[in-house]
Amino acid sequence: MVVKDISGKPLEAMTVFSIAIKHLKHEASKIVLDSILGLKETDIQWMITIPAISSDSARQFMREAYTKAGIPETHLRLVLEPEAAALYSTPRIMTEAIPFGFRYILADLGGGTTDICAHKIIDGGKIQEIYRTTGETSGGSDVDDCFINMMKTLVGEEVWSEFSTNHSSACVSLVNEFRLKKKEFKSQTNKIQLRMENALVLVIRGKKKNLNDIVTKSKYARKLEYNSKDARLTINRVMLEELFKPSVDKIISKLVEVLDQCDENEMKTIILVGGYSESPYVRERIQSTFSNMRVILVDDARLAVLNGAVMMGWKPKNIIQRRSRYTYGFVVDQPFREGIDPEELRINDDGEMYCDMIFAKMIEKGQIVEYGQTFIFEGYGIATQIEEKCKKRYVDLYRSTHEDPHYCIEEEDCRLVGKVKLLPPSDGWPDTWESHFYIIVGETEFTVKYLNPNTGEEYEAQMDFL
Repeated sequence: MVVKDISGKPLEAMTVFSIAIKHLKHEASKIVLDSILGLKETDIQWMITIPAISSDSARQFMREAYTKAGIPETHLRLVLEPEAAALYSTPRIMTEAIPFGFRYILADLGGGTTDICAHKIIDGGKIQEIYRTTGETSGGSDVDDCFINMMKTLVGEEVWSEFSTNHSSACVSLVNEFRLKKKEFKSQTNKIQLRMENALVLVIRGKKKNLNDIVTKSKYARKLEYNSKDARLTINRVMLEELFKPSVDKIISKLVEVLDQCDENEMKTIILVGGYSESPYVRERIQSTFSNMRVILVDDARLAVLNGAVMMGWKPKNIIQRRSRYTYGFVVDQPFREGIDPEELRINDDGEMYCDMIFAKMIEKGQIVEYGQTFIFEGYGIATQIEEKCKKRYVDLYRSTHEDPHYCIEEEDCRLVGKVKLLPPSDGWPDTWESHFYIIVGETEFTVKYLNPNTGEEYEAQMDFL
């Protein structure tokens, strides 16, 4: 994966991330190690938060970036942001101990992503997902993007490109001022005013135009006003609502989707965390849509994930029971069933007919799983041909969006998750042998293990999602 800097120069994303993380690690370690606590670097546990909607490959990317930055795998934990926020938030919305069975929806509204989870409190104060955590690539940054697109439309792509490229600090100042003003916006707000950057005014003049005429002749004439005397751009309420609308509509739509999957009679609380949730207008829109529910903004909402991640470092790793996002299983061969199995999957193994690419289901989509839980498939291996006895073999883990796939094929929306490579014994594979395949549930990832019970040989790997 390649990312580009402000000038368009490409660089490997892994390099960029690992360098940035290495700097943060150095600064954080310095504070801890210089303290009076007498700690060593090996005493530090690094809690890394990731959005719940991150793909498997994105999670592995972050893990590799942190290890490349010098953080040992044994001292690294990935935790899901809405779960960390839930751990921090739930005690703070109750005047007494959290009751058994208490249910809530938590929406973590950030800058670029929104994570939404539905939980209930079970025995021992553990948290169980009612509906699998979901989300949307939408947040407070979308409002900024809408503002920038409005400005591009207003002054023209050429002018904005020259302004943002040649006067980048002024451009950043203008956008930052909008970010500050948008936080104050609520449904009763009539307008906000921005100080227009002189650099942008001069770029417009260089094109033989003036900003006042541009505004009055634009499609925004009834929504914007520019005062050249004090260089102020006024944005009225209608325009501001349009800037917020795309992101807020997506968030509300996702909340409706989650609520539809829950028992509405028992779900009465929506907890809001994250920087975007501090917007009065966002909260008003959510409360208006879900008027029969209690909508709560947690104190220090923008720090809920950070504080919760620290708390998770002190909690047992099985504090949260999750619902699997996919159905997972191993690919195996089984005796071919005439009239049932697809002919294109028929294979001939030394005169015996087998069906290839059978999906041996281990975990079903939506199933509750928790840290440390192990799923075992007991199978067998066959190597009757001489040329097969010294070949490497692979244990393939597949996933599907279907609850009960039968074959590892595209029609059942199956995708290869990863492989575990098996090396043959020194004297080659026997004709037949038992094989035990394990899926071990981690906090955010699976570990797959293969065991040959006859020889005791064991292979283990975290799945390679990249």
